[in-house]
Amino acid sequence: MAVALSWFLYLLCNNRSVEERLVDEIMNVESGHTSVNENEHDDYPSEARIKAFANLLTFEKLSKMHYLQACLSETLRLYPSVPVDSKVADGPDELPDGTKLQKGDWLKYLPYAMGRMDWIWGEDVEQFNPERFLVNGVYQQESPYKFTAFQ
Repeated sequence: MAVALSWFLYLLCNNRSVEERLVDEIMNVESGHTSVNENEHDDYPSEARIKAFANLLTFEKLSKMHYLQACLSETLRLYPSVPVDSKVADGPDELPDGTKLQKGDWLKYLPYAMGRMDWIWGEDVEQFNPERFLVNGVYQQESPYKFTAFQ
């Protein structure tokens, strides 16, 4: 989790427009503001403001933060917590390409490489683009065969 959050913060720091949109979303959920005025808040929040923000972290309010979910998913697409993974067949099976598996066969796949395949994610595959997880501003989970971060 710490590594994923480190990549998340790194990507935000390198993508100012994404950071600003995420801050806008958080402020909107927190207090009804539609945008953030940098001069409106102190550089160092008061203890009361920090406690108020901590109270924001409820399931109900977090579920309204679609852009946050998209940013986290895009981070895990580019920098998955498990860059190489494997599965074991629990019985005979056949892959979509016709490869046959027997019980006990191992299958390895590389989420790190899959997150960088343009034929899966499009021409902008190398770019941090949280919008790829949004449809009309609402977070849409990708197929677990395409986005393997939560398998």
